[in-house]
Amino acid sequence: MDKKIKLFGLLFMFITIFLTGNINVKAVDITTNTTSLSTDSSYKQVTNKGSFKIYTNQSSNDRTYFALYKIVNVYYNSSQDALKYQFTTEFQSYLNSSYCPNKFRNLTVETYMTLYNGGAIRDTIKGTGEVVSGGNLTTNDYAELMSSYATYVREESISSNTTITNYYTYIYSYAYTNNVEVGTYLALPYGRQGNDSSPSVFAVMVDSVRLEKNGSTWELKDAKILSKSSYSYLTHSIAKSSSGGYSYSQDVTYETELEGKISFKVPTSPANGKFSTITIKIDKVRETQSGIIRFITSGLTGYITMQSGGEIQYNGTKVGMAKVNATTKELEIDFDGELLPNEVEFVYYAEPLTSTNSVMGANTRNASITFDDPYTSFDVGYKTSGSKIVTLYTYALQITGINGAEFKVTDSSGISKGTVTIGSNGIGELKGLASGTYTVTQTKAPVGYALLSGSQTVKVGTGGTQVSGKTGYYNITMRNSILAMLPFTGSKGTIIFSIIGSLLIIASIIFLIRYKKKKNKVNQNATTN
Repeated sequence: MDKKIKLFGLLFMFITIFLTGNINVKAVDITTNTTSLSTDSSYKQVTNKGSFKIYTNQSSNDRTYFALYKIVNVYYNSSQDALKYQFTTEFQSYLNSSYCPNKFRNLTVETYMTLYNGGAIRDTIKGTGEVVSGGNLTTNDYAELMSSYATYVREESISSNTTITNYYTYIYSYAYTNNVEVGTYLALPYGRQGNDSSPSVFAVMVDSVRLEKNGSTWELKDAKILSKSSYSYLTHSIAKSSSGGYSYSQDVTYETELEGKISFKVPTSPANGKFSTITIKIDKVRETQSGIIRFITSGLTGYITMQSGGEIQYNGTKVGMAKVNATTKELEIDFDGELLPNEVEFVYYAEPLTSTNSVMGANTRNASITFDDPYTSFDVGYKTSGSKIVTLYTYALQITGINGAEFKVTDSSGISKGTVTIGSNGIGELKGLASGTYTVTQTKAPVGYALLSGSQTVKVGTGGTQVSGKTGYYNITMRNSILAMLPFTGSKGTIIFSIIGSLLIIASIIFLIRYKKKKNKVNQNATTN
């Protein structure tokens, strides 16, 4: 019976491990190096290593990399089988610096542990076991201390102990490393994988790879954090001014009046963070009588010119400055994130496609958003950003024919789109067309050629056949026939009879002429006699 109970218990344990996807506790033998606790040489620094996970987002869209900065070292006395703790050199230097608030200058590791336990609430989420609700978006003493330390780390360029870059997807997506020494760590983002379109701002996060005593056994508990973060978004779309609708891709013609639309959400600033600038960049803008942008969000105003940029206000308070590069036509707006409303939306006037600034096929227009590091006043460290590219498509019709031929091109509504003249290379082109079906009619034939009767249709863009090696070009061949000098009709037999008939007529004429000459001569002789 006892065996059955034990087997059932083992089976239950394996099922639990399978369902949760990880083992939170591991029995270990404590290992140390030669480094001693500064106040007691009988305690040596623990070197056991465990894993550190940061669960970032359920949708697995976030691809943030994190760096770990050690705060507390752990020491072990083998004869007493006991642990003690001590601040790392880096954290102690921070406590002695001007970055540290006065109330924390004499902080002891024992007092720190009390703050840490109050600021890091443990919870259980499905499939992950016990985790720390990492960081704070609301202010308390621990959040203030850790935000201040984050500023010190950034501005003093403190080297991290290790980084977290590997990504997996289970119930949650998480950043993970399994090579973290026992101790307490501050986790800060330092980069992103690829072009993340949903940038985020993280609160400071702290957790420990811990040793805990269970009876006579030491157990290693891995660090696991459920991040607190504020997610933003950026949307970017472009429309023809006359269409009234916005899209991520458009078929447009030359000289189209284009408008771009930008929407973005302002992230929540971390507790005690110095949330700084939100930067919006947009390429290829143009200026109208209304300036460059038109705000949709209530309360936002500003007049931006190509030469001097302009100030932006929200309900009468300055919240940003804009500048424009008149050469590249790039617009850059630096907003103060603390003063903006939660969501911002505006329209900008986009540079139209012309024969001088566009290529056939895809023309990209980009808008981006960047948040500076909330824990530093300098332009260093981590930036989070996202971009949205809109693609504008314009195409060309190529006609292959005879030099000098002229054609008229109309769209499906019968509206003329222009004329094409065939050059000496046997090709004529009409650029700046939107995708669609076009009708081609010849209006003038080359000298010595017959005019083509009727019309032909050709698909340009979607559904059409692109010219090999010429992106965005779609060809139709329309060649004229040479005019004949003596056009004949009928069969070969008819031609032969016509020739014979002509010869007989000629012979008859010769016979009559000779007959008349002979008759006149006879008459002249008779008169003489």
